[in-house]
Amino acid sequence: MTERSELARAIFAIVEDAPARAAFDSDRDGYAARFDLDAEERAALVALDRDALRERLGINPMLLYQLEARVGSK
Repeated sequence: MTERSELARAIFAIVEDAPARAAFDSDRDGYAARFDLDAEERAALVALDRDALRERLGINPMLLYQLEARVGSK
């Protein structure tokens, strides 16, 4: 997952940091733009596309569970 470390960092910040979570909630595109994500990573994060994040991008299911618990799946 080293190649997806920036994506994991963006997700972890949402899970652990209230200001990051608020930024994500208010402007998902703007939040994603803060990180060096490729187009697929950015689209999956903004949409909270669980299947893409888990299956195609290899994000840990427990991290995704924590993410969804904090922000839902709007």
